[in-house]
Amino acid sequence: MRRIISFLAKNLLVLGLVSLIGLSGAFSFAQPSHAAVVSTQEGMSDSSRADQAQEQKYEQLAKEARDAVNNPQALDEQYDLDQKASKQGQGGLIEGAKKTLEKVTGADK
Repeated sequence: MRRIISFLAKNLLVLGLVSLIGLSGAFSFAQPSHAAVVSTQEGMSDSSRADQAQEQKYEQLAKEARDAVNNPQALDEQYDLDQKASKQGQGGLIEGAKKTLEKVTGADK
């Protein structure tokens, strides 16, 4: 009689553990609510919209850079324009500094 009770107790324990493992596996495939996918623009947060706008801006800049590399003549022209603008900006700064120095020192030409 003790053998039967011992055998049933062991089998019941094994059956219970297998049932718990199976039950926990059933819950592992359920999708939690925080992982729900939002597919509409209304559901997007402000940060998502900002990220999307930044990505579009990056793509536009990358396209412009590829176009500039493919057209070296336009790249050279833009470089020359930038050099002229830089020289004009520096000349104005130097002239302004000279005028200010003359005002402060009182030296008139």
